[in-house]
Amino acid sequence: MRSGGLSKTKSGPSNLKGSFDAAKDSNFGSVAGPNAAGSDVGLADIHEDFDDHDMDFMHCMWQNWDYMDFELPKLEDADPEKREELFVKKLHLCTLVYNHRDKKLAVEEKKIQMDTIKEIKEYVDDPPLDDEGCFTDVIFGNLVNCFEEQAFQPLSVSSERIDLYALTDMKEGGVGLGGSGAGLDKYLEPSWPYLKVIYEVFLKYVNRMKGAILKELVDKRLCGLLIERFNTSDHRERDMLKTVVLRIYQKFMEHRPAIRTFINSSFYRFIYETGKHNGVSELLEVLEPIISGFKTPLKPEHIATLDKTLVPLHKAEHLVMQTYHKQLKKLLGIMMEKDPDRCGAIIIRRVASFWPLRHGPKQVAMIGELEDILEHISAEMWQGGELLKTRRLFYKLINHIVGSEHFQVSERGLKLWQNRFLYEGCFNRHIFSKEILDITFHQLYFKSHDHWHNNEGLKGEGKEVAGCKVGDLALKVLYGYKKTETAYYEELKKAYTQRRKSMMKAEKGQKEAKGSNFFFED
Repeated sequence: MRSGGLSKTKSGPSNLKGSFDAAKDSNFGSVAGPNAAGSDVGLADIHEDFDDHDMDFMHCMWQNWDYMDFELPKLEDADPEKREELFVKKLHLCTLVYNHRDKKLAVEEKKIQMDTIKEIKEYVDDPPLDDEGCFTDVIFGNLVNCFEEQAFQPLSVSSERIDLYALTDMKEGGVGLGGSGAGLDKYLEPSWPYLKVIYEVFLKYVNRMKGAILKELVDKRLCGLLIERFNTSDHRERDMLKTVVLRIYQKFMEHRPAIRTFINSSFYRFIYETGKHNGVSELLEVLEPIISGFKTPLKPEHIATLDKTLVPLHKAEHLVMQTYHKQLKKLLGIMMEKDPDRCGAIIIRRVASFWPLRHGPKQVAMIGELEDILEHISAEMWQGGELLKTRRLFYKLINHIVGSEHFQVSERGLKLWQNRFLYEGCFNRHIFSKEILDITFHQLYFKSHDHWHNNEGLKGEGKEVAGCKVGDLALKVLYGYKKTETAYYEELKKAYTQRRKSMMKAEKGQKEAKGSNFFFED
């Protein structure tokens, strides 16, 4: 603990009260509040050195401090010359921290504090004509102190990932699987009604203040704390944090690289360390206007963000990824618009490396990103540049998708040929028809002729599949190739037929050998 800090005693409330009185006289008597320069003890020390019983007693002791003045006049009724001093006193009162988890503790004090911060907000929103100086450096300094003490307290509820199995929609209405919003209550910050007003006042001052004091107090350290706070489980606070961070990003050009670095660091911890973060979707929403403002050609650091931060978000399990996949897909689309060649190559290569082997719903979600790539690229990019290096990998990925036993995955893979770029390149302009047909023919012919929907009692081996949507789609693709690449199609069909016969013969031999030895095994 820092020198001059409070020492915990076991002698009862009287000794504890004396310790608080000493701390108040030595550290909390200045107008700058608990975190003022030169103070040796802060709320963090108090939280570290007292157990829950002492903390409850501590919160009850706040009312005996000089800040808690029940008879402070209204700001609008005060003498204009003394209004700044009164404003600072009210901010000191709002700086005091209470235990909002216990609704029976310090009820009157919490009510006074809430009324005071609401009064400050109303006054700042519509100051009287005789007061043009409510946005002063002294007031702003105390406000920032109040904001930090209240907003950056240890989270009252668990900061670990919300139970997504119990809640289907955490943001829109807070409705759980049971049809009511009761399941969401345990994830809400109990002090949010009070915090919300503080956030609004702080944002008002950030918008209005200018000069050196603004750059001094709204620094990189504060930006880092705001980004860290996105891990709160209360979606209402995360929404407010988006507004604050974007306003700071817009107003402070010198903080922009730091804010992007802090966001990337949060993603790194989520991807490579913890796998838990409540604010991934909100952080992606913060990045949306930021990335939209990138100039082209993209800088190497922006390309690195895509390669090392955004695309690796696919590593998360599907239940987690689906909470932010909509925002992630939109960001990847914006990057593709900026630089289709380089960004498309990175997305194809990295998505292929993170491709789930057996999880159908996650595969379907990621196929949508491949469709977006095809929407943005051109034949010139496909035949040269970075995309040329990943072209064959893309065809192999399509072949893997078409061959999936999950019918929705296979169906979405076959619908890729309905994309204008792929259709034109395969069936009209014949730019890469042979290359992709060579890789995908086996799965296309198998799905259209030898799929398990082909009932052996009704059809012979190698007959076209009927009544199967996957088989119908595969047939349409094959007919397109049969018209445009007839000779090569027949060549591949002959090779497939021979290979299929040898495979069936080998399987039949294995079955016969197993059947003949079944009753003679030890």
